[in-house]
Formats: sequence, structure tokens, C-alpha cells
Amino acid sequence: MAILNGTVYVLKMGADGSEVTFADQTEGSISLSMEIRDITTKGSSGFRELLPGVRSASMSFSGLVDSALTSGGDMAFLMDHYNGHANAGTARTSTHVLFGFDATASGDSDSLFEGDAFITSIEVSAGTEDNVQVSATLEFTGAITYADDTVS
Repeated sequence: MAILNGTVYVLKMGADGSEVTFADQTEGSISLSMEIRDITTKGSSGFRELLPGVRSASMSFSGLVDSALTSGGDMAFLMDHYNGHANAGTARTSTHVLFGFDATASGDSDSLFEGDAFITSIEVSAGTEDNVQVSATLEFTGAITYADDTVS
């Protein structure tokens, strides 16, 4: 069994099919959840009964801020997506997100979560004699897909 190293995980955002890699990512996580509906009645014999409800997903990540502040994967990139892309003003639109292992070598597997999400928060922090870091939270809208495909 081969255990994956976290450094092989990528985050890509942008228009579906032409996503850009967030190049300076240092950590990231995705959370999938499902609400439940309680349907317990007097006839449940004292046991709780449940039915599935709404599913949701969110993710958070952090990274370093490149001093060039280019649109290739840091602050400018995030702000562009947060604002709804440069040519859309402040349209506040969702962006397409890919998160996971993006295999390039033959025989390796892609393991990617994919969907559309809104950037709901961005935080920039800078300590004395420390790297400037950015972190963001995204909330997915609609279905999330997961693919685990072998690259041929």
C-alpha cells in the first residue's frame, strides 16, 4: 500500500476546463456532510429513526503570498475569484474547483473532488519576520463529484 504525501495534493480554481493551480498552497481540507431528519414517532419503540437530508461540502486552505501578486495563484488570484472575476466586476459568481491528487505519471491515479463553490472568506496574516499567509474558505453549491481514475 502506498501512502500519499500531502505535498502531491493540488487546488485548482477557475472556469470549468481551464482551472488555474493555486501554486503556493501549504495546506487544505475538504469537508463533506449530510444533515439528517428525525422521523421518530411514538411507534418507534423508543429508538430514534432518521432519514437523509441535505448534503453539503466546504473546504478551506492556506498558502503563501507571492510578492509579485500575480493572478497565477495567490492573493490576486483569490480576490479575482472572490469578486466574480476581473471582467465581471462584483458579480459574486461561483468558481469551478478541483481539489485532490492530480496524477500525471502513467499508472498513477487521479483522486479529485470537483464542483462549483463560492469563496466565502479570505484572511491575510503577517507576523513580524514571518511569511505573509492567505487562507480562504469555500462553500460548494450543487453536486460534488469524486473521481479516482488511473492515468494511462
